[in-house]
Amino acid sequence: MENRMDEASNTTNGTQFQQQSLLSALYKFVQAVKNMDEAVMIPSKLRDMEVVESTGVLSEENNNKALVPCIPAGSDLYSFYSMLNAVKHEIISGPARDGEFCELEDNADDSSKKTAAAFRHHLQGIFGLLHQLTETANFLSHRYEGEVTQNSGSISPFGL
Repeated sequence: MENRMDEASNTTNGTQFQQQSLLSALYKFVQAVKNMDEAVMIPSKLRDMEVVESTGVLSEENNNKALVPCIPAGSDLYSFYSMLNAVKHEIISGPARDGEFCELEDNADDSSKKTAAAFRHHLQGIFGLLHQLTETANFLSHRYEGEVTQNSGSISPFGL
């Protein structure tokens, strides 16, 4: 009975953790950008749209409150559109090489340039750390397997 309660709480916690996982956040972002691309039929029209500065609160699916992103008045929505697509591309294809997103750099306003640069910096850090952690896990596995193989060869079944 007690095990079933633990399993049920782990399932509940597991679901909560899954919804708040890095993969879930990345998936939601990529989906939001795909939805944006489907909604924005003529991206150049974004250059003509006036930005009214506003902040607010939205209710999310999980009843949490989320701040509406604050885009400063006078900002170029097209530069944010380009930046969001560039970030999505980096998430799907891996970190960009220097100069790979020159179009974004040339057409973007300062706010979207800073946001894209900060994202790239952190994404490269995450990729670097995940690579190091992967190498550590591989080393640990090989070391353990080597130790077990070496010790199992020297143990005689008659010595037990």
